[in-house]
Amino acid sequence: MIGDVGQNAWEEIDFAPAPGRGRGANYGWGCWEGRHAYTGNDDEPECRPAPSQIAPVHEYSHSRGCSVSGGYVVRDPKLPRLNGRYVYGDYCRNPLWSLRLQAPDAQDDRRLGLDVPGLTSFGEDSCGRVYAVSADGPVFRLEAEGATSAACPAARPVIRCRVPRVVGLRLATARTRIRGAHCRVGRVRRQRSSRARGRVVAQTPRPGARRARGTLVHLTVSRGRR
Repeated sequence: MIGDVGQNAWEEIDFAPAPGRGRGANYGWGCWEGRHAYTGNDDEPECRPAPSQIAPVHEYSHSRGCSVSGGYVVRDPKLPRLNGRYVYGDYCRNPLWSLRLQAPDAQDDRRLGLDVPGLTSFGEDSCGRVYAVSADGPVFRLEAEGATSAACPAARPVIRCRVPRVVGLRLATARTRIRGAHCRVGRVRRQRSSRARGRVVAQTPRPGARRARGTLVHLTVSRGRR
């Protein structure tokens, strides 16, 4: 999780290094701004004593800006110099910045050499390309100097195993149908049944279930009438 927030005098960037770790975490908002006590809420009971909080990994004062706008970790293969760096900026100042996120302190905070006036937000497309949004209207895309623009190829569809219904089919037919649904035939058990010999009488997972490609479908096949 990455968060950007500020109150009166400081702006901060918060970071949880693992997915889900930021859920329910106490970043001290309302009692602190950045790594400084927020005097506006000194008298609030929940701020005395200071709450057990996760400190931000980066902060800057309002001498540099007024409202932090973030931000994405760059994964665009056409921006190798920014790979793995978090890009952000400020609504009241034009320069874009980047740093390396890590706890407890982010590293190597520096300007990109790019300006976006009235920066309000960032975006990212399916190819990992990063965009910066200006309150003045334009949307800018981060590109390496001299790079040529190219269309982002359409994302390949995710092929999954959708478990077919094979109960009642002959085993050979069931195998073919399972493979055709991008699943694999798993364990085959045989038991006495009222169904004709060689027919499938039970299967797992259930028909219609969506699973990862190559999921095993286990079968129970009739050995003939009881």
